[in-house]
Amino acid sequence: MTLDPGRRKKDFLTNAFEDIGTAIGGVLRDVGNNPVIRDIGKAIHSEDIKTGLDRAGADIGNALKSTKQRNKGILDGGVTPLRQDSAGSGGVGIFIDPDDAVALQLVKSLYGTPTPNYAGYILQGLGDESTRAWIDDQDTVIVVVKGTSFNTDKAFSNILDDLQLTLTGGCNLAAVSSASAVLDDIIAAGYTDITITGHSLGGAAAFCLGAKYPSTKVVTFNAAAPPTQSTTGPPNSKAYHIVGDIISSHYAAPISKRIYLVESGIQYDQTPTQLQVDGIVWDDVGYYHAIERFFDHGREFRIVDAQFEQNALENFAFRDTLLATVVDIGGALTSQALNPFKRIQKIICSNPIPGSQASRSCREAGPEVGIQIAGAAIGGALGAATGLFTTAGTLSAPAAAVGAGAGLAVASGEKGLFDFIPGVTDTINGGITAISKTSPDVLNAAQIANKAFASDKIVRGGLKRAAPQQPNSLVKKIRY
Repeated sequence: MTLDPGRRKKDFLTNAFEDIGTAIGGVLRDVGNNPVIRDIGKAIHSEDIKTGLDRAGADIGNALKSTKQRNKGILDGGVTPLRQDSAGSGGVGIFIDPDDAVALQLVKSLYGTPTPNYAGYILQGLGDESTRAWIDDQDTVIVVVKGTSFNTDKAFSNILDDLQLTLTGGCNLAAVSSASAVLDDIIAAGYTDITITGHSLGGAAAFCLGAKYPSTKVVTFNAAAPPTQSTTGPPNSKAYHIVGDIISSHYAAPISKRIYLVESGIQYDQTPTQLQVDGIVWDDVGYYHAIERFFDHGREFRIVDAQFEQNALENFAFRDTLLATVVDIGGALTSQALNPFKRIQKIICSNPIPGSQASRSCREAGPEVGIQIAGAAIGGALGAATGLFTTAGTLSAPAAAVGAGAGLAVASGEKGLFDFIPGVTDTINGGITAISKTSPDVLNAAQIANKAFASDKIVRGGLKRAAPQQPNSLVKKIRY
């Protein structure tokens, strides 16, 4: 196939779809010119289909261009992605309020060896590997709840808590039970200036603990709040969130910061005719969710609102990832009831990030129009060709119409090929519904044992105050 040398340079997906459109159009044209079936060309207007497919190919290429370019922060013109994590001080990010810097450092330390003394805060003996407390010489207490860890003996307990958060939400967590025992001892000892903090699962537990102990202060970092379960923090809470972390996207707190680590060289907002470009790689969950993102690595950042992140999340779920496209194709070839992205799309649109509204992608609720046009055209062509074998070589217009309708249904994500078989979709959805109904009961039963076991492992007591500072001491206490 000879490419037009005058074509603008495009990515391989654009070229591929344009060439496919040209090829299909050429085949149909040749069929129309064949004297044996000369009436076919006139009936289905092969030249019109060729033109439509050529345009559709270009539209498909532009739609899928987001897969290859937008999602990596590269636009037409070769703008280089700005994700750079090698530079920077490595200290607490400047978007963290000074009063929360010590809490963040203690949260980070709990993922390794807990620091015995940081900024005058002394590690206490009570708690367990997931919940620890530090107290300074001013009787200020910081209680840290660790996030999910797979390399400790709390791994299975953490997994059950994570399932609880994802499926049903709420505070029925072993992490809350364990930390409650620690807080009860601290409060019983007479301490009143208490900050509860945590990351991920620990952040979700901190929100729950803040509601249970309203006289405390709560500060969280990427607190677990996935799209399936929106979370509202208590009045005494503050939340930090890195935009792009789907595990903690759906929270609402009285004081909050959504931190967008700039990844696209060109910024513009979503409009009725143009999708927002942000470069967020939503499927790189480990990167955005990590506690390390709250430290300085030389990245430009912006504080954004919930609508910015909702737009970005919609773009990911509907358009901006090759994974979504591949899974959509898989759903088209089987059943859309098995397509996880269709379910994710419904969740994202029916449960937008608190403080935002479902936006353009949810309103359009489907792939780019080029893909739909191509689906209808190809389906119509296949339907017409199939009709030849059932109508003695005479084109069947009804067959073409049925084929076009089926092609559009598949291309728009409404149906997969198996969904045209009566009963298949209902059977699959029925099985998923049955699992969904029984899962909470099974999980609640498991959580009863999980919480009891977790509380039994807590070390009680063992409180010790930090030594008072001498006025002329050479050791200068670090304050934030």
